[in-house]
Amino acid sequence: IQKNPVNQTAFIVRDTLNAANKNAYTVSKKLVADSINGNFLYRIVAHDAAGVYIGSRDIIITVKADYSNFTFRFLQVPDTTAKINTCYMAATTGTVYNYTTAAANSALIDFGLYYDTTGTSTTSATDDLKFSVYALSAPQAQLSYYDISTWTKNATIMKKAAAPAFNTLLSGASLRAAGVTNLTSGTSSKITALASGNLVFFKTVTGKVGCMLVNYVEGSSPAKESYINVDVKIEK
Repeated sequence: IQKNPVNQTAFIVRDTLNAANKNAYTVSKKLVADSINGNFLYRIVAHDAAGVYIGSRDIIITVKADYSNFTFRFLQVPDTTAKINTCYMAATTGTVYNYTTAAANSALIDFGLYYDTTGTSTTSATDDLKFSVYALSAPQAQLSYYDISTWTKNATIMKKAAAPAFNTLLSGASLRAAGVTNLTSGTSSKITALASGNLVFFKTVTGKVGCMLVNYVEGSSPAKESYINVDVKIEK
């Protein structure tokens, strides 16, 4: 038996038939499924006694992802007039909400974004490190211009960390392991000074572990045009 074969000689499981079973052969082979999602080809190959290929049968095994991957989500600085900027996110669905649409969905929201004028500023060409994400249970969630007094306020915990790398988080197990490593201490309901390339590991109020990658930061003021672009992975 070959896995994702590139030639006819590399086998992960191999049996040799003899005169007693050359015409009728039955066996059970147990293989461990991949933890990474996707399609995997297993090929059952037959060679004759001289090693010459005489036939094969392919089997496709599909491993379904046990995590969700949401890409290219925009979290915008809250706007005070029209209140249409998407400044809240439900990590489990990848949905972003503005103040109006969030009201009926507050129980789903895991974090929000705002421009933190109380934070330390380190201006660069792309950002000035004043973007913050926060749980709705955090004191900062009650913005003076957004009344969320009647909302459900989920107590998401978060921590900024450099590892493991976002592109290595390819299963629910790897996300849970990252949570054990990063979220057992030093967590907060608010993460400040977000910049491009930052990783924010988090655990939702329902116990789901995830990671947010900041792709890009735009803006150096609390103007409504300022935003961050993120990818989010979270276990199902």
